[in-house]
Amino acid sequence: MAQTEKRGRTYRARYYDPLGRRHSKTFTRKADAERYLREMHIGIERGNWLDPRDAETTLQEWSEEFLSLTRRLSGNVKRIWPHRAHQNWLHLVGHFLK
Repeated sequence: MAQTEKRGRTYRARYYDPLGRRHSKTFTRKADAERYLREMHIGIERGNWLDPRDAETTLQEWSEEFLSLTRRLSGNVKRIWPHRAHQNWLHLVGHFLK
């Protein structure tokens, strides 16, 4: 369920994600709040919804979290991964984000 709520001079868009957690975002225009809710709803329906909080995770942070959660990687791979990741792709992506 999604809703747009007027809060003084702003509009708050609220919706529930597929896991039942509530999300909200504030807009100055009602049309923007409604468009945001439509985009979130479409993403959920198509199965490609992304938690806005996860979108703020950097590639470096994701890489480190991935490595900490893996259990099947050998000790050698875990030791080499940070250097290889930075050498091969983290620094390249950084150039595009600047």
